[in-house]
Amino acid sequence: MVEVLWEEEGAIRLFRGIVTSVELDQSAKLIQNDPRFPALKYVIHDFTLCDSIDLDNSTRDKIVARAAVATMSMKHFASAFVGTIPDLANLVRYFKSVQVYDGEFDLFASMPEARAFIGRINNATLH
Repeated sequence: MVEVLWEEEGAIRLFRGIVTSVELDQSAKLIQNDPRFPALKYVIHDFTLCDSIDLDNSTRDKIVARAAVATMSMKHFASAFVGTIPDLANLVRYFKSVQVYDGEFDLFASMPEARAFIGRINNATLH
């Protein structure tokens, strides 16, 4: 299950249980197609309540490519991935290996660490 929460300067994707390729793709499209997206300074992808990610390579590649294109002109945009499951670590490692995404991003074990990272990147007012 995926829920999108909107904040003043960003969005949070909350993932729960077993997350599928379809859920990952649809929630990414939901954020990227929203009229607020061009003004966003960050997206936090919170997988702390996620058991696993069922992501096929084809969908993974589409998500990475779309994220790269969608954020190409966004200065000071950051993405933080939060969680400790191996599937998430593998996904973030893949994002880094393809080097097509210009935004700042990293993996964190907790939400406070993720918010501190985002604050350093774009000086957003975070709660």
